[in-house]
Formats: sequence, structure tokens, C-alpha cells
Amino acid sequence: MGQPPGVLQRANTWDLNLEGGYGKELNDGGKWLGWGRLRAGLLLVREPRYLMLGATAELASRQRVTLGLQGELADATSGLWLQAGPTLDVRGNFGGMLAVGLSFLGVEIQRRPVDGLGDSTILLGKLRLPLGVIYHVATH
Repeated sequence: MGQPPGVLQRANTWDLNLEGGYGKELNDGGKWLGWGRLRAGLLLVREPRYLMLGATAELASRQRVTLGLQGELADATSGLWLQAGPTLDVRGNFGGMLAVGLSFLGVEIQRRPVDGLGDSTILLGKLRLPLGVIYHVATH
């Protein structure tokens, strides 16, 4: 049974997020890289805002498998969202990411080691599918 119209939702539930993108390494190499990420964790609904916290796993061209943590704050009224988090690849190298976007599209900057290029800064365009949010909105 849903809430009456105009009543803001408050809930704690699961989160699942899929992301993929393509971008360019900005250091001397200038290589193009494809990339994908899965995040699973907790979704805190405080309409019109959604806070997501979770663990991530990433696969990318010219990079090692990378694990991480990510936080995201999204606003349903404006469609704006912001993500940030640390990463750790399978060889123990640390990195990080920061992203901003509108609805399903965004831009991300990463700092991480890239095979053959060393520590690199990467700028990516990305597509984001916030499955936990989509499910919550569709069922409440």
C-alpha cells in the first residue's frame, strides 16, 4: 500500500547500479579506454534525495580489475547526481574517482594506474543505470 500523493518517501533498501563509459587518458599516452562498473549496497531514500553507498567492481581496457567504495547523492527534482570514492586494483594500487551528471548521463574523472602508462588521469563520458532507484520509484 503506497503513501498518499504529496507525502515524501523515507526508506532504507538495497541498491544496484550499473555504469559504463568511454574516455581518454589525459597524460602523455592519450589512450582511449572503455570501462564498466557494478555497485551494490545500500539506498537511503529521503525524497526528493537519494543517498547510495556501496562496494564496486570495475573492468576496463588497459587496466586491472579494480575494487572500491562509492557514495552517490542524487536529487530527483533536478536530476543532478554526484559520485565519489576510492579504488584499489588487484596489485594493491590506490586510485579514486569523482563524477557528476544529469539523469542517466555523466562525466567522470579518475586517477589510477593504467598498464603501460603508469599513474594516469582519465576523463570519461558515462551512462549510469541506477537500478535500485528505478525499482524503488516503480514500486512505491
